[in-house]
Amino acid sequence: MGTGVAESHGHRCVEDRERAGVDETARSSAAAEAHTSSSRACCTDAGTSKDLTVWNTMKANQPQMKYFTLEEANATLPLLRSILRDITSLANDLHERHQRLARLQNSGKLTDAHNEEIETMVADFERDQQRMREYEQEIAKLNVELKDYFTGLVDFPCSMDNRVVYLCWRLGEPEVAHWHELDAGFAGRQRLPSHVI
Repeated sequence: MGTGVAESHGHRCVEDRERAGVDETARSSAAAEAHTSSSRACCTDAGTSKDLTVWNTMKANQPQMKYFTLEEANATLPLLRSILRDITSLANDLHERHQRLARLQNSGKLTDAHNEEIETMVADFERDQQRMREYEQEIAKLNVELKDYFTGLVDFPCSMDNRVVYLCWRLGEPEVAHWHELDAGFAGRQRLPSHVI
């Protein structure tokens, strides 16, 4: 069935973006704002922290991690909310459809009508898996790491107190207000210290 959320979390069908109520104008405007904000990134270069005024000046052949400031992470939230609403909706739809397909395929004798229905469901499922990959690419272009498809949990790499950590945010939260160590995950999430806020 391919890779992605469908294999690990199942699958479910969602209407087209227009029918799902996604405001493409708002997404485009938020993307422009996030791009402008992300052009000023705080990066670690050979152990020395420096402010880069243009993100695109980095060497093309050397992938480097973008480190977000709290302000930059919060500036991406309007765009992230839009994308993550689509992702969480699609992930839940894909999950439900995967369960429905499994029940149909394991139900015993199938008529030709059932087989045709299953073929249509599989084709729709694969189309929506591709749509999920497109959403994943939108998130990756923002240099944000998607951690949970169902809750809209994301991490922003950040340099804090001379070490790399993640700023952590979940869809529905008003702002980025938590962090955790790289290997701690959501369970190790803590409120941001006052000197960062």
